[in-house]
Amino acid sequence: FNGNGAPFTGGVRVINARQTIRNNYFKGLTGERFSGGLVVMNGVPNSPINRYHQVDGVMIENNTLDGIAAIELAEGSDKERSAFPINTVFANNLVIGSGAETPFNLYDDMSGISFEDNVATQVPPEAIAAGFELASVDSTDGYRAPINGAGASGSFGVEKDATGVSWYPKASLASPFSGGKEIALEPGENKISEAIANAEAGDILILAPGTYNESKIVDLQIPVTIKAADGGEKPLLTFERRNLFLLSSNGGLRLDGVEVSGERAPDNVGNSFIASTARGGGGNHLLEIANSVFRDFTVNRSFSVVSAAKGTFFDKIEVTDSTFSDLSGSAFDLDAETDNYGIYNIEMLNVSDTTFQNIKGPVASVYRGGRDESTFGPFVIFENVDFTNIGGGEAPMLILHGAQNLRLEGNTAEASQPVEFTITTGKPQPVLSDNEMADGAPFMTVIDLR
Repeated sequence: FNGNGAPFTGGVRVINARQTIRNNYFKGLTGERFSGGLVVMNGVPNSPINRYHQVDGVMIENNTLDGIAAIELAEGSDKERSAFPINTVFANNLVIGSGAETPFNLYDDMSGISFEDNVATQVPPEAIAAGFELASVDSTDGYRAPINGAGASGSFGVEKDATGVSWYPKASLASPFSGGKEIALEPGENKISEAIANAEAGDILILAPGTYNESKIVDLQIPVTIKAADGGEKPLLTFERRNLFLLSSNGGLRLDGVEVSGERAPDNVGNSFIASTARGGGGNHLLEIANSVFRDFTVNRSFSVVSAAKGTFFDKIEVTDSTFSDLSGSAFDLDAETDNYGIYNIEMLNVSDTTFQNIKGPVASVYRGGRDESTFGPFVIFENVDFTNIGGGEAPMLILHGAQNLRLEGNTAEASQPVEFTITTGKPQPVLSDNEMADGAPFMTVIDLR
């Protein structure tokens, strides 16, 4: 299990009875809590079939855990999950942490796990330390041999091209917005929709200065880029339907250096510049916005910039160096999954160096309900953002219901209500630093529903 240091990578989570984890190499895994490199769960006494049965009779032996951020034992311990692991052996394992501190985290009674003949590079917690010998190791990018009989043996590591079946292509690390051709456009009516009708994935539409008005909704099922021509003024995009772009299938959009006005849109329910739909097939949508302006989204009482429909998912929305002003709704409506099953509309919302002003709703509404802990989002990041006159004096700047990872840093707010952060499940630890409300009020309020 090689995470290559990528964020949130994990290894094995142990649930239920009679499991064996033997002779595996865990390397470069950065995940914590439920996505740790090795996680042994607490169970529910007399558990129903859909919950966590007690870990019982598990053998964890001769594994190497190399550069692992977290080994979580009795994870999930709470009033419901009170059955700690029993009749379990942790033996002859080599544990090399990724920092100065031990990667072990203990959340409940360890008396049901026998620790024997293990080797570690950092002192484990006192409750399990008797089962470990301390050793030092030299740094290496390769795979380590066992030390004093502890660790995995054999040949480890395989090239990506050698994995899986030959007939299924390996995912590319290249951006989906790269590799296409450039298409130069001049201002006019329906120029964008006509170009996209003949575009291929990764194509780049380069807009000369002027106004581009669309009289029809653009059904976008591939990733494309729309950007301003170098050295000119921002091209202006207007539209006459409730949406300009409707994302389905693998639809994705990158906007760079454009200005968007909602002044020509009709007064329809559900107006938004970009919307998603499941009618053309579900996909993980990407939206990137840079150096762009959004204004005059006021013809409808809840006119938003981006809205996600039920059953659709944005893998990431990333916004940098942009301005949003005069919206009657929210900039980002990402709250359609209200069935409380742990499903949500976006994995990561990342906004930086951007200004929001005169927004009647919250800048973003993100909803993840229920208590399902099998997924780890949403992730919400706002950095160096200016909020002015948000929420019409009533709605919070941001409504974040059930987000699992939250970072608010270097933001300022005036004539706006604090961020509302509701905790529904898990153990999120929001990071807040250098945020400032003009009236001195707290930048965020927390509602804990656990």
